[in-house]
Amino acid sequence: MQTEANTAQAQGAKREAGQQAGQNIGQNSEQFTQPLIKLLQSAHAGELAAAHAYEGHARSLSAPEHAEDYREIRRIQREEMEHRQCVAHMLQLLGAGPRPSRERIMGLIGHVIWRLCVWTRPLWGSWYVAMFGAGWLESTNVGEYVRAAHCAKAAGHETMVPELLRMAEVEREHEAFFRRRCQSHILSRYLPLWPPPENSTIDTTQEKTPL
Repeated sequence: MQTEANTAQAQGAKREAGQQAGQNIGQNSEQFTQPLIKLLQSAHAGELAAAHAYEGHARSLSAPEHAEDYREIRRIQREEMEHRQCVAHMLQLLGAGPRPSRERIMGLIGHVIWRLCVWTRPLWGSWYVAMFGAGWLESTNVGEYVRAAHCAKAAGHETMVPELLRMAEVEREHEAFFRRRCQSHILSRYLPLWPPPENSTIDTTQEKTPL
């Protein structure tokens, strides 16, 4: 009888532990899902601003001597729009969508940068300023996608983590391109470059829930 009582007590404790673990997982999901949605909304709007800005950046590089830079900027622009589509899909999976106010603000910022790139093209140093600004923004984009990957993992949306980290790596490649181009300019001797982007590697192993 004592043995049966001990067994029942152990089973009850196991069920209680499992219920507590389930509650903790639910709390973690709620705690990190909202920050994840905000990060994705910010990234979605940011990619729109980047696409507009790169349109002006590319148009300012229409001279034959900038042909290589022009092709690279156009490639980066296409990849930014691909990221925007991917982020929109993630927001849909989370039952959310883009934030209209953020979309309008970032769209306007992108258009302003577009115009500035074209209007300041004749000025000496404008090429460097455009490259510097793009590199700095790409560096911040890396961090944004890495933070989103951390939130996705913590919220239990592990399937999003690989794609978020992939996008972070693509943004890192963009940042490296702009860093190389800036380093080739004489102004880089006098103006320090932006800090390098953060590491985009996180532990993607799944933690086992105690039974």
